[in-house]
Amino acid sequence: RQIFLNLLSNGIKFTESGQVYLLVELEDVTATHQAFRFKVYDSGIGISEEGQKKLFNRFSQVDSSTTRTYGGTGLGLAISKQFAELMDGSMGVQSEQGKGSLFWFSAVFKKVVNAEQPRFLSPQVLGQGLSVLLVATNETLRNSLLRYLENFELQALSVDSIFKAMTLLNDHE
Repeated sequence: RQIFLNLLSNGIKFTESGQVYLLVELEDVTATHQAFRFKVYDSGIGISEEGQKKLFNRFSQVDSSTTRTYGGTGLGLAISKQFAELMDGSMGVQSEQGKGSLFWFSAVFKKVVNAEQPRFLSPQVLGQGLSVLLVATNETLRNSLLRYLENFELQALSVDSIFKAMTLLNDHE
């Protein structure tokens, strides 16, 4: 949790406008363990190749202007990398200055025996042929929710404004 919170708060801190989002992927499953990769994407200031080389060193930041502008001690990423390694994982970054960053870490967790599985409504319960109009201004959120709805075999249409939704609904009547 500490690693995730550090990466997410850094993404928010270094992104004045745009977006920060998280993706979790199941990487590997054995009889006793599961490995996950956690990714935090941001559309913030990005980091040069030279700056990326310094990121995971203790008390190191990209440059002194970063410390003056954003604060911090330069310990968060170094400690987070150690935590990831303690969980049989690793940590890394992909970034381009001015275009945002992708920070990721992987970790291996012991499977929980007899864990209660989450319950989702099936398409049959929702009603086959059900149509959904999704309105979301954020493209990433809209696309994610659209894929989720389509997995339930729902007929889904998405728009980016309430005005477009109203036009569609009025044209449908």
